[in-house]
Amino acid sequence: MSRQALLRFLPRLAVAWLLLTLGVIACGVDLVWLCRALIEPAVEAICPGFAAIMTGPNGKLGEVGMTFDALGPIRLAGQYFIGGGARFEESVPASQDLLPAVLLLSLIAASSHQNWTRALRSIVLGAIAGTAIFLLTVTMHFSAQFEVVLQGFASDIHQQRAVPTFMAQYIFVILGGEWLLAMASAFLILRYSSRSIQ
Repeated sequence: MSRQALLRFLPRLAVAWLLLTLGVIACGVDLVWLCRALIEPAVEAICPGFAAIMTGPNGKLGEVGMTFDALGPIRLAGQYFIGGGARFEESVPASQDLLPAVLLLSLIAASSHQNWTRALRSIVLGAIAGTAIFLLTVTMHFSAQFEVVLQGFASDIHQQRAVPTFMAQYIFVILGGEWLLAMASAFLILRYSSRSIQ
């Protein structure tokens, strides 16, 4: 990218980022709530033995709550179990998990497109990819937050609880993996749109 093209790109990127971020601030919780039918079963798949139910905003900016109900006795650690019917409540700043999608769409919106058809195609693909990244991130976020609680209970009774494999994936996500996925997705979408035949 030439210096002149970069000088045109950066202001467009800043404007797109600002507008989309304001949209997340205004409607982020509502967008998260609309996705609950996808988030809940995904969390339950990662945390078997529990029914996950989103409870909506918890009063803090951008945070969404979720309850975890034990469907039966669940092994906590060693010979210790969580009784069936036990309920746990957690909340995460789920709106923040939309920000990698905001970056992805901002990069696409700020890029130069040969025509409106390719621009629209890039935005649609970006929305799909952004939704997938968001669902991955928020699902891991809820599941990992709950697992930290279970690890704390095990520690309180001086027991060691096995760390699930998804925690390693969650660490990758929170250490920048979600942003890396967003930037890689934007690059691939823009490359595909620039080469595809009208």
